[in-house]
Amino acid sequence: MLYFIYSGMFFEKSLYGDLLKLGKFRVLEHEQNTMIIEAEKDFVKELKKKPSMFIHSIFRIGNITDIDEGRYVDSLHTAVESLKLKKGKRIRIECYDVNSKRGLSAKQIEMELSAKLKKEGFSPELVKPDLLLYLVLINMKCYSGVADYRKLHVKFLNPLRHYGKEGGRLVSRSEAKLLEAFEAFRIKGKGIALDLGAAPGGWSAVLVKKGYKVVAIDNADLEYEKIEEQRMSVKVLTNLRKKKTDINEQLRNVDIVHIRENASAAFSRMELKGVSLVANDMNIEPEQSAQLLMNYIGFLKRDARLIMTVKCISRKVSKHIANAERILEDRFEVKGIKELPSNRQEVTLFAKSA
Repeated sequence: MLYFIYSGMFFEKSLYGDLLKLGKFRVLEHEQNTMIIEAEKDFVKELKKKPSMFIHSIFRIGNITDIDEGRYVDSLHTAVESLKLKKGKRIRIECYDVNSKRGLSAKQIEMELSAKLKKEGFSPELVKPDLLLYLVLINMKCYSGVADYRKLHVKFLNPLRHYGKEGGRLVSRSEAKLLEAFEAFRIKGKGIALDLGAAPGGWSAVLVKKGYKVVAIDNADLEYEKIEEQRMSVKVLTNLRKKKTDINEQLRNVDIVHIRENASAAFSRMELKGVSLVANDMNIEPEQSAQLLMNYIGFLKRDARLIMTVKCISRKVSKHIANAERILEDRFEVKGIKELPSNRQEVTLFAKSA
């Protein structure tokens, strides 16, 4: 059986380790975030039994078709025909073009193929399809397949493209990381959120959209104008030195209180209670990040959630994760760790306070 694997680019060694846990395999293609493998076992079923930290998505491949450069779209249509689809089904087409582009975007290819299928009696459908028809284009070859849309573990080939559609960017690129974490770990709730390493403010803006009042801590400015364009109010506090400031009181009439202080000092200059979620995206070594976070433990409610990016400053990924977990384990129970599509040389840790 052939499979399409989508993963991160920094974690190749870790990815291979996860795949070996599923069974033996042979690599046919490996370009950028994409791998085509051959395996005897059903890796889709195995992945359900043995979740992977580093596999974002996996799809079975039904056919391989050579792409004719002079008849580009027609070649892809031939790939679709080879799957022998039954008419009457509502079909969604998704194309992921790795490196075979010839002046057409993936969206344009999808539209052209949908138009051809409609003329042939099929029913293209984006919102509630019966089937997902997928095409992966690598080195002038089309790897195609079809699956029951309701049974798929994920609904898209390219996760980055999916999250690019989530209402548009509010402030910064990093927002996708937080959106992915909320979805991957099924996080729900509202209340007060503490955003450590908040600049330029993308995570704070997402948290407000999710229903939280936000305490943003960073000694750099946020993108105040972009945040206010989203109809969010911000209050900036600086030089909290003479006495501790009641942050709960400051939150009463605004969405975000930005404490423009270093995270290593801000906790000693503020009073805060009732934090239900901590978001930690500080761009420092994982051990230091976890230790700074622990200084804020007194502000948290019981069963508060933690979303933390663990920066992998070397390829000793397991070591960095273990070091962060060791520091957190006295006060947090780690519920999951995942390298998410928008992570860059980092993994996302989700935990609950004990």
